[in-house]
Amino acid sequence: MMNTIKEDDFDYQTYTRENPPDPVKIQRGIEARERRREAATPKTVVGIEDDIIAAFKQLVPQEQEYRRLINQALREWLLTKQRI
Repeated sequence: MMNTIKEDDFDYQTYTRENPPDPVKIQRGIEARERRREAATPKTVVGIEDDIIAAFKQLVPQEQEYRRLINQALREWLLTKQRI
């Protein structure tokens, strides 16, 4: 059960002195920041067929970047449809 404390009653400096952060649990660096950002980013699942994914993966040097290329292609396609 979580202890609820009113903001006026809570002394953050005293709390951190009595309960210092565990250095093992502190996540630093670019990779940790990327993981936190990805966890906070809302995701939408779209079913794209395997052959299309494979074709986009072949177009980029890094496998992680193919999603960005798919998004760019979809944006360009939408722009052509809006001009009609």
